[in-house]
Amino acid sequence: MVDGVNLTGIQSYYWSGTEFDSDDAWFFGFVNGGPSRVTKVNSMSGWAVRSGDVAAVPVPEPGTLLLMAGGLGMLAFGRQARRI
Repeated sequence: MVDGVNLTGIQSYYWSGTEFDSDDAWFFGFVNGGPSRVTKVNSMSGWAVRSGDVAAVPVPEPGTLLLMAGGLGMLAFGRQARRI
């Protein structure tokens, strides 16, 4: 379940398409939520991903830090106002 939505048609394990060595390859497991390696004689599905389909989303760190600093400043100001 992702964000309250049941995912259907997804199998437990998928080949990644990347070899680990001559006998093993990497796969991704939706059961344990991570990559691992397994011998190539196992039968699994593949999940096709093209270059550019998966991109890192930049995290707006400066904005986050400014909001946090502003909140901490307001807390400090509120404490000083109560003391007066």
